[in-house]
Amino acid sequence: NQSGSVGSDFVFDNIELTAGPIPEPSSFALGLAGMMMLLGRRKR
Repeated sequence: NQSGSVGSDFVFDNIELTAGPIPEPSSFALGLAGMMMLLGRRKR
């Protein structure tokens, strides 16, 4: 599933950004939303 791998890469990139010393709220929100979307897809 190519789209799935691209989505996970996007999420992990945002997670790495939030792991920085000063996490940006926007990056955290994007990472969190991405994780929710991935979890929702896997449950189906």
